[in-house]
Amino acid sequence: MVAPEAIGPLQRYAALVAEQPIIRLAEPLARQLGLREGQIVQASLQMEGEGVALKLEERLFMLPAGWQRLASGDMRWFQVTRQPGGVIGLKLLPPGAPTPSVASGAGVPATLGGASGSGGAAPASTVTSPAAVSLFAHLSSLLSRPLSFDSLFDVLRPGVLETAILAHQSSSHLAAAMSALRLRVDTLSAQSVQQAFWASGLWSEAMLSMGRLTATNDLKAILRQVLRSIGTRSPVGEQIESALGEIERSQVESIQVQADQRQVFSLMLPFADAEPALLRFEREPRRFPQAPQRYIIDLHLRPAEMGELWIKTAVTAKNVEITVWTARPDVARIVERFSDELSVELVEAGLSLQSFKVMGSPRPSQDETVMDVAHSSVDLRV
Repeated sequence: MVAPEAIGPLQRYAALVAEQPIIRLAEPLARQLGLREGQIVQASLQMEGEGVALKLEERLFMLPAGWQRLASGDMRWFQVTRQPGGVIGLKLLPPGAPTPSVASGAGVPATLGGASGSGGAAPASTVTSPAAVSLFAHLSSLLSRPLSFDSLFDVLRPGVLETAILAHQSSSHLAAAMSALRLRVDTLSAQSVQQAFWASGLWSEAMLSMGRLTATNDLKAILRQVLRSIGTRSPVGEQIESALGEIERSQVESIQVQADQRQVFSLMLPFADAEPALLRFEREPRRFPQAPQRYIIDLHLRPAEMGELWIKTAVTAKNVEITVWTARPDVARIVERFSDELSVELVEAGLSLQSFKVMGSPRPSQDETVMDVAHSSVDLRV
C-alpha cells in the first residue's frame, strides 16, 4: 500500500525515541529508591561476574542479555515513567537527550548510583537546543500513553467536527475540507480507501519534507487548524488535542517496529454515513529469506445495526485466512452465511480462502491493537 521510502523522513522525527529499553520496578521498591514519575535520574553500570549490572543506591540488578551492549563503567540517564499494573519504569535515554543540565523546572531530577561533584549534571556534550528538548519531551509523552484511538473515533463521528467548526464560527472552508475527507459506504471503493489512507495524517512530516503535502487534504493538518481556531479550553478542543496525540502515537509505533523488520500502520477511516472504522495493516518479517511475505489487515467496525465487529485477514502469497469476532450471536450467523460467496469472489480475484472462522464473542484483549514491547522490558520486582 505504501512504499517504505515514504516514511523514511519520519526516522528523523523519532530519532530520539528509537530503541529505548525500559526497566520495570515494583512500586514499593521505587518508593524506597525515592523515584518519582517524571524524574530524570542517573545510574551506573558495572561488571558483575560475566554480565553487566545496574547500580541504584548501592543496589545491584543484573541486566539480561539484551542489555549487555551497555559498557561497564558508563553513567547513563533514565526517565522515570509509570507503567500499567502499578509498575514504575526506568526508560533509558539515548545519547543527546535532554538531561538535568538543560531539563529544569517541575520535577527536580535526582542523581543515583555514584554521581558526584555538581549534583550529577550532564556532560556538556549532552546539552541540546530548546527545540530538541521540546521534541524529546513530546515524544516521551507519546510513548508513555497506550495505543488508543478513542478520542479520534469520537472526533471523526459523522458531523461532529463540522458542527464544532460552525458552532465556534470558524472558517467554513475547514468544515468543507473535513467533509471532503469522509468516505461513503454506498460508494466505497479501493481507490477511495487508498486516498483516505494517504490523507490519514500518518505521513504529514514525510510528505512535508518532500514538498508534497497541502493543508487541505490531510486529516492531521485539518485537526491542527481547527484546534487553533476553536482553542483547547473547550471540551471539543481537548478531544481534538487528544486525537492528534493518538495519530502521533501511531506514527511513533510505525517507526519503532521497523527494528523488527515489520511495517505497521494504524489509522481511522472517517465516514459521512457510518461510524469511523479502525484499520491496521501489518507486514510481518520473513521467517527465512525465501519465505512468502505475510500480511495482516485488522478492521474494527461499530455499525449501529450490527454492533461491534472485528475482522482479521491474513494473506500469505495467494492464500487468505479470515477470522471474524462479534458479540451478537445473530450477527455471527449472518456473517457465516456469506462464506461461500466470499470464497467465490476471492477465487475471481486470484486468491484462495483457506479458512473462515466466526467467533460469537468480542475479540480477546490480547489480540487488540497494542504494541509488543516485551523484547525491550525486564521485570525487577522484589
